[in-house]
Amino acid sequence: MMITQSFYGNSKACPKVLLVVPHGASGFEVFFKRFPDILDHPEIRRLNGAFERFLAVEQDRGSSELAHSIARKLNEMTPEISIEILELSYPRGLVDGGRIVSHCLRPFLPDPLLRRHKDAFIQIHQDSVGYVLDQVRSVSDSGGCVLDIHTMASFCPSGPLDSFQSWESLIPYTRAFDDACKHGSLRSFDMITADGDGREIAHKPLRDELEKSLKEGGFKLSFNHPYAALKHFMMNVYMCHGSGIALDLPKHLLAEDGPDRLDLANFKLCWTKLNRTGLLIAQGVMSYLNLRHQDMSSEP
Repeated sequence: MMITQSFYGNSKACPKVLLVVPHGASGFEVFFKRFPDILDHPEIRRLNGAFERFLAVEQDRGSSELAHSIARKLNEMTPEISIEILELSYPRGLVDGGRIVSHCLRPFLPDPLLRRHKDAFIQIHQDSVGYVLDQVRSVSDSGGCVLDIHTMASFCPSGPLDSFQSWESLIPYTRAFDDACKHGSLRSFDMITADGDGREIAHKPLRDELEKSLKEGGFKLSFNHPYAALKHFMMNVYMCHGSGIALDLPKHLLAEDGPDRLDLANFKLCWTKLNRTGLLIAQGVMSYLNLRHQDMSSEP
């Protein structure tokens, strides 16, 4: 499996909080060590860094750091519980750990490379998300909760991205996000609670406590915009099989620079923003766990 697993708090206890980070990994040293022919391929080398920039733009920069901030704040509030973080450590630009297996392969490799490694990519994905799903069920069955943590570009690209689905379209695909600040709409903190048909699938008590904490902290929230939990997203699977919710933050909410000046591939995180956001989310989770404990204590 290509997963980085971390624990906070009581390591002997079953985790009460599971934080899933599908797209936060950076570097990908283990991945490219396993597939060294990718970065050495002449078509990729001819791009002079554009391929690496594409992978960086596709990364949910700040999501791993936010997950660890949430875990630290929860551990400070209640050291006796266990918090688990699962970070998928392969590049979302090639194999999307946030999608089901039939939709996980991205088209942004030269065709010979994609054909050569397709089966191995799918196996990496199946092993990783299968383990995450087992943990989602285990944590939820024990009365805990699951947060699927994402970050996104701060602006919506102005046009559809369906035409950018080939190796040849890698550079214009990246440019669509780089240029979105010129003509796209600014995104808000997205609480993802419903599927593509508008059916609520998030765990409502958890949603309610997080919404309350974030609004009290001054965040402007949107719900299922620009993204809902479509059926080919793993967040849909996790919410349907566990007590969870997905959160997707525009990257400027965690960055030192404002949205108009943000370099999506290489911006500097603002630890003040990041830790404040982590605290608000942790407070919402803690309120949920307290309510859950009261409900379980009152059961006959």
